[in-house]
Formats: sequence, structure tokens, C-alpha cells
Amino acid sequence: MKASIDSIETMGLVDGPGIRVVIFFNGCKLRCKYCHNPETWVRGEDNMTVDEVYNKIMRCEPYFR
Repeated sequence: MKASIDSIETMGLVDGPGIRVVIFFNGCKLRCKYCHNPETWVRGEDNMTVDEVYNKIMRCEPYFR
């Protein structure tokens, strides 16, 4: 299975306490008035598998503890 991933932000510190990984998917249909990421509204081609996303996230595992 693949998904259309816009970007993966590692070491996210902005949206609250702690360190996190944020995955931005493409193809959002909500169209919120004050959307911070309108570039993700358009669906791109499926470019990452579940395993690829998981492996990227797990590289940051030491920071989650």
C-alpha cells in the first residue's frame, strides 16, 4: 500500500510540548479557511509505502523517550 505524502517533519517542536514527527499527506478535502498547508489540498501521486514511512519515523525513536 502506498500513500501520497507531501512531507515528513522530524523534530517538530512548534505545536505543543515534546518532540514529535509530523506526516503531511496530500489530498485534504476539508479546505479550512485558515489552513496552514493549502499546498496539501491537491492529491499527488502515491510516493511512499507504509514501510518507508515507518522506517523514517523509527529513525527518530531515541528522541521519543
